[in-house]
Amino acid sequence: MNDTGGVNVTTDPRVVFFDGLCVLCNGAISILLKIDKRRILKYSSLQGEYAKRFLDSRYTNSGESVVFLNQGYLYEKAEAVIQILSALGGTYKFAALFLSVFPLFILNSLYDFIARNRYRLFGKRDACLIPTNENKDLFIS
Repeated sequence: MNDTGGVNVTTDPRVVFFDGLCVLCNGAISILLKIDKRRILKYSSLQGEYAKRFLDSRYTNSGESVVFLNQGYLYEKAEAVIQILSALGGTYKFAALFLSVFPLFILNSLYDFIARNRYRLFGKRDACLIPTNENKDLFIS
């Protein structure tokens, strides 16, 4: 394990940082785990130590934005969602292309509205998502 929590952006270039307490976010991660057949994505809770060491505190303190590390570049909000879909390839890449048609400021406005109200609309967990034994190697704490 290296000093960045076991992830090297050269060898593990795709990390999805998410709010581990948000029911909506955990649901999205569960879906990604099912559709990522090639297992190219890794996951880290914004509340985790790795995120706190790797990301700026504006992400980890609010937890209001999904952040995607893709081959050394950080994306957030709607752009992160688009990049995640694109990285998955196949039909998901078409979904990313469809979303890319809309101006980012419009997508981010919708994203911000949902993010601000996510606990009220979808609920909040008491603890972060616990990965199954099958998926444990995809999570970085």
